[in-house]
Amino acid sequence: MPKTDNLKKIDIPPVAKFFLVMLLAIFATEAAIMSGLYFFLSYLRLPPLWEGFLDSLTLAVLLTPVLYFLFYRPLSLQIARYKQALETIQGLKTGYGVIVRTAMDGFWLIDIQGRILEVNDSYCRLIGYSREELLTMSVFDLRANEKPEDTKRHLQRIIASGSDRFESHHRGKDGRIVDLEVSVNYLDAEGGRLFAFLHDITERKKRQRELEEANVFNSSLVQTIPFGMDIVDKEGNILWLNPRLESVFGKEAIGKKCWELYRDDKLPCDNCPLIGDIALGETATIEISGVLGGRSFQISHIGMVYQGKMAILEIFQDITERKQNQAMLEKLAVAVRQTADMVVITDKDGKIEYVNPAFELETGYKAEEAIGQTPRILKSGQHDQGFYERLWQTILADEVFRDILVNKKKDGQLYYSEKTITPIKDEHGVITNFVSNDKDITTRKLAEEELLKLNRELIKLDQLKSGFINMSSHELRTPIAIIREGISQIVEGLHGELKPEQKYFLDKSFKNVNRLIKIVDNIFEISGLDSEKAFLEKESFDMVELARSAIAGLDPEIKGSGLEIRENFPRNKVELNVDRKKINRVLTELIRNALKFTEKGYIEIKIEDREDRVECAVKDTGIGIAEENLPAVFDKFQQFDRDFGPGERGTGLGLAIAKGLIELHKGKIWVESRMGEGSKFTLSLPKGK
Repeated sequence: MPKTDNLKKIDIPPVAKFFLVMLLAIFATEAAIMSGLYFFLSYLRLPPLWEGFLDSLTLAVLLTPVLYFLFYRPLSLQIARYKQALETIQGLKTGYGVIVRTAMDGFWLIDIQGRILEVNDSYCRLIGYSREELLTMSVFDLRANEKPEDTKRHLQRIIASGSDRFESHHRGKDGRIVDLEVSVNYLDAEGGRLFAFLHDITERKKRQRELEEANVFNSSLVQTIPFGMDIVDKEGNILWLNPRLESVFGKEAIGKKCWELYRDDKLPCDNCPLIGDIALGETATIEISGVLGGRSFQISHIGMVYQGKMAILEIFQDITERKQNQAMLEKLAVAVRQTADMVVITDKDGKIEYVNPAFELETGYKAEEAIGQTPRILKSGQHDQGFYERLWQTILADEVFRDILVNKKKDGQLYYSEKTITPIKDEHGVITNFVSNDKDITTRKLAEEELLKLNRELIKLDQLKSGFINMSSHELRTPIAIIREGISQIVEGLHGELKPEQKYFLDKSFKNVNRLIKIVDNIFEISGLDSEKAFLEKESFDMVELARSAIAGLDPEIKGSGLEIRENFPRNKVELNVDRKKINRVLTELIRNALKFTEKGYIEIKIEDREDRVECAVKDTGIGIAEENLPAVFDKFQQFDRDFGPGERGTGLGLAIAKGLIELHKGKIWVESRMGEGSKFTLSLPKGK
């Protein structure tokens, strides 16, 4: 193929340049001739006509060779060379035409704007367009996955460099993408031409992609296999490690003996397949312990060829957890066999698959008699059909069934069974079995029934006691009130003057009658709380106001005690929905109790408004309560020998009544105290309606 530089030399000069040179040459020649003739004709003195004729003749004769050498001859040579070039190009076109038409690869001829000027049949078949269609198209219409501006820049680089070889993607008429290897050259003729051969590499690229994908897959597979893998020769020398083992031992492990690397004792395995002659493709599996720090592995050995010689692929599967689970299962199996409870395993339809020795011992049925049967063999007839329907509904809903059944042994004896049935599911969440655990609680049930019987008798006795207390309280109030009124009249002198001795004894009797009335009132009140007839008349009150009211009601006693009363109340109202009388009764009891057992110091009443409750505490600096007596402070008729301290003896019911009233409000009351350091009684009332 002619080079581009030779073709540039035969180009025809531009017309403008040619005429400019010709005019300059004629002007210069004529100026020279006319200057010579001017001096010659001045001596001849010819007529003007002859002078003009002679001048023209001389100019023509002298100008002819100049024009010949300056213009005609170079122009003729240029035309000859141009014709020769055209003939050469035509010959090349003819030769190339034959090559292009018969070529197996596609062929293009395009101009520098990318328009297709010529195309062969191979490319038409390859791309699906006809020759006529392609001659109306450009390279921009066919290049796939590339922007037009990128294609244009690529053409400019080819024109600048003269040639290029690259891979490209063309879009066929049917929309498919064809992978091509393109070899293109630039010809600086006819305004610039690019001709290219396009080789179809679609199948090659497909195979290449498949190979790359296979390599990526194999690499990913090796990377993600959760087992250690290596390749060793028959002497146990490590030839290759997968990334999992390489990350542990490093590349320096290559060449070492496998047992020196893996085994804790650094000794070869007794049953290692390396010792025998493992054949190509043959697989042998062993299990070993004491590997990689006391773990257990299952190692699969596969005969293979590696680096041209016989080798063995080893695949390590860590079975430490499985071994531990097996050991645990064996322990569980022993536990099930030796447990005193009856264990029954059934399939999903309720057929017995396993019974433990305790089942045989308790029911009298041997394992071979029970297996294949259903638990109906223990049915006693004590439960209706609805009971068993509820049982099956529970366990089929994947819930644990718990209840007490009355079952029947093989000899017909009935027994109480505390039964638990648990569904067992597979890895897909499907119920496959049921495990029943039974405990014979006949002795316990008989004891419970006896206890219930005694409890019912106690309830009757308590009811009789409450009735007696109520009756006694009502019956005692009237005569006591009469006695009190009679003593009061005598003491006041309504029935005559009294001697000092008489007045002393009557005063003492009057005080004891008042104490007796208080005892009767307390008994009546505590009896009302116990009888479940107590009720609340709730209203919304300010707890601070209630506390101050209770303090005011005890004003004479407080002044007589000489004690300081400290009020630790919030500034704002503390609204509470309570029975005012009953809470006032509790606060009065707590403050009076503090007054009784405090000789000096102070009594502090503190109210705290918390998020969901209100707490009120009464703290004193009195004698306190012994630690061993604190649990029984709120019990009935408890005084803990407090008669050794100041104040009069009470009935032992005040704190019990206070506790009952607080619990009636769904609240709590407790005490904190140490001997000699005073006591602190705290009540907590919920804010709910």
